[in-house]
Amino acid sequence: MPAEAGQDKAPLPFSAVYHPSVRPVSICFSAFIYISLLSGKRELLVSTSTIIIYMKRVRCPKCDNFITFDETKYKSGQRLVFQCPQCGKEFGIRIGISKLRKTQKEENNEPESDEQENEYGSLHVIENVFHFRQVIPLQLGENVIGRYMKGNPINCPIETVDPSVDMTHCAITVSRNKKGKLQYVLRDGPSYTGTFVDNEILGDRERRIIENGTLFTIGATSIILHAPGK
Repeated sequence: MPAEAGQDKAPLPFSAVYHPSVRPVSICFSAFIYISLLSGKRELLVSTSTIIIYMKRVRCPKCDNFITFDETKYKSGQRLVFQCPQCGKEFGIRIGISKLRKTQKEENNEPESDEQENEYGSLHVIENVFHFRQVIPLQLGENVIGRYMKGNPINCPIETVDPSVDMTHCAITVSRNKKGKLQYVLRDGPSYTGTFVDNEILGDRERRIIENGTLFTIGATSIILHAPGK
């Protein structure tokens, strides 16, 4: 039941659950949402034990953690105040005014707007319980792969909650050989859990040439290399 102004408004945690028609971003998380009516005369607190995660994402301005919510439940102009479950930062948005991002799955299903993004190939991160499918464009030179975290300067971050993926896990160097053909060389970070190609772990100093369609694994995350024009 929504709480009227003046009543006890202690925030109640909620958690995500699986639904047959929706694939959630993560198994569970806690967050608090307050809804202030435009009249300003009273404030409602959304309190529910479970919700289905889909529709839109908002990013915490302090730690860059994503919070996902159903935008369709709120009217244009309503103000929502979130408390980030990761760092505790409170911040507000206004529906219909603040910039929101689509879910990771919706973004990945959209066609590429810039063909040059995949000029040097891309990494296709296979969906699992820790994240949705992601497509990460490669660039000429060294492409450092790891778990996304604010302040981590790598150029191929993966948005995942997979604890077995290091912040700097492995790297792919993209170059051209004497014939002008693209070449991909994979190495481990070094990482705590290792980098595997076809279920074989790379040595500490090993440099492995990979090609279009090569599957490699970091932690519990599997990635496929897609070369351009293939």
